[in-house]
Amino acid sequence: MKTTLWVSFLSIAVVISCSKNRSSTQSSCVNTQLISAIGTDSQKVAVNTSIKPIVYKIESNVSGDTTVSVIVSATLPKGISAAYTNNVLTISGTPTDTTGSPFSYQVLATGSNCSIAIKGKISVEGCATLNLSNGSTYQSVKVDSSISPLTYTIGGGGTGATSVGLPAGVTGVYSNGSLVISGAPSDTVSQGIYMYVVTTTGGFCNTSDTGYIAVTNCPTITLTSSPSTTVQTIPNGTNIQPITYRLGGSFSSVEVITGGLLAIPYTIVGNVLTISGQFNGRANYSYSYEIHVHATDVSCSDAVAYFEINTQ
Repeated sequence: MKTTLWVSFLSIAVVISCSKNRSSTQSSCVNTQLISAIGTDSQKVAVNTSIKPIVYKIESNVSGDTTVSVIVSATLPKGISAAYTNNVLTISGTPTDTTGSPFSYQVLATGSNCSIAIKGKISVEGCATLNLSNGSTYQSVKVDSSISPLTYTIGGGGTGATSVGLPAGVTGVYSNGSLVISGAPSDTVSQGIYMYVVTTTGGFCNTSDTGYIAVTNCPTITLTSSPSTTVQTIPNGTNIQPITYRLGGSFSSVEVITGGLLAIPYTIVGNVLTISGQFNGRANYSYSYEIHVHATDVSCSDAVAYFEINTQ
């Protein structure tokens, strides 16, 4: 028996969901059968993700030289196409747009004196969106120094976002449609480049983005007492108000230098530098001091801070 099938494509539409039984339809002259996996003729798929091919076997039930025409009608998603060869019709591809979803299609097979129509559907769903609305995805900071905050805006059905890979001390917090990454790498963080990944949650499918935070282990000095302690006016021979700093990074030594040649007492306990005690200078005189935290790594600069004591 010789069978000739002609395929005519008007336009095609693809939709995605579930079907429990294999589809098979037969008339007096044409037989059509879904030979791909059960459910492929009703799919739901994420945009830019390939559908599972939908495959039909179409043949004539009439003996002899019978011509069967095949028409796939309706509009398939962009990126999806239909092809017929050797009595097999295949619908496949990767949808690139959600506009018009769900897409319903119909395969019409016509024999010499009868026809059969079978239907299917392809739903194309958009993924959650993730957009950087503030900040830079590549930053270089010292330990104990704050990064410039980054803000990611979540949309497209996404209901949250997570972040992984951030250095200790830097966190990502989601609230009201935005994920904000902020903080300072702690002084326990090793020097290096930290790649982090932000991923949406909720919605039909997730979207991810990456960024990098380069952490240098250069020395840092951060004032932890009140800013007013760095400029004091006191009666000569009395105690100054304690000035405290937190030291971070890798350093070899700490030096307190004065232009007035008057040393001032200080202590270092752990990573805390404290300047305190009685100040015995000249009355009605101003003393300016520099604190130098000397870097261990020759590629780093010293960390420097300043304070001033004025006597009465």
